[in-house]
Amino acid sequence: MAQYTDNLNLIKPAQGENYNVDVANTNNEIIDNAIGNKQDKIPGKGMSSNDFTNEYKRKLDAVKKIYTFKGSVSTYNDLSSITEKEVGDVWNILDTGDNYSWNGEEWTEVGIDTDFADLENSQVIQSSIITTTEEIAENTNYTIPLNYKVGNNSLEISYMGEKLIKDIHYIEVGNTGEVSNTIQFYNWGQAVPSGRTIEFIVRGVYE
Repeated sequence: MAQYTDNLNLIKPAQGENYNVDVANTNNEIIDNAIGNKQDKIPGKGMSSNDFTNEYKRKLDAVKKIYTFKGSVSTYNDLSSITEKEVGDVWNILDTGDNYSWNGEEWTEVGIDTDFADLENSQVIQSSIITTTEEIAENTNYTIPLNYKVGNNSLEISYMGEKLIKDIHYIEVGNTGEVSNTIQFYNWGQAVPSGRTIEFIVRGVYE
């Protein structure tokens, strides 16, 4: 596997590798999410705890007051047909998955990575750590111990203490918006060996 930075697990290509735009974009997304989701450290509490700082809770409450999720349209161009709209109205674009809000003059992309329909639910963090008892073949379905929602960034996976990158090290199995408990370890070039520690973190509770 590639080398990673200590804090954010950013991918560090080898000196002789060609520049890969996808790797750069993945690193940028990790940095952006880390800044947007930054929370204060509290002694005795970690990211696997089912609690948040008061500051993070305040930010979530503020989001709910600023934005009102209205529904979905097929494409961005369909927003122009919405005649009744108020500042803070948010519509999801089905073909891209992006969210756009009306600011009183125009539609602007919402600058937070949030599934509005699951905002209350997302305040709960679940985690489960397993040790593999047998090899897990790559590119085959694997059942994990937690449910997550496909495509809403609710699932995180760490392998032997290193954070894995979705669509590079693993893929989610299911249609966007569906609840799933299945993944595939993706393009490793080998099976995941027995005796390896894997941590699964899910933000939200999905049945």
